Amino acid sequence: FGECNDTVATSTVDLGVTANTTYKVFEFVVDDAKGLVAFYIDNALKGTVTANIPTVALQPIMYVEAKNAISHSVLVDYYRLWITRT
Repeated sequence: FGECNDTVATSTVDLGVTANTTYKVFEFVVDDAKGLVAFYIDNALKGTVTANIPTVALQPIMYVEAKNAISHSVLVDYYRLWITRT
């Protein structure tokens, strides 16, 4: 899921990802001009959120949510964060 929370409400978009053992590249892009956050997986747009976008500093979060008693984990091989300043 991709999610935006402005401390008042949350907007969520299903990115259609299921658990597997294949490496994936996840990316989110905040587009202030268009008023949206775009979520990509392996360079393919999977969804956008246009509501409840934070207007303060963003803090990216990754987590694994288990819907059953089975242990789940995620391997992060590479993490990159950058800001394009205009």
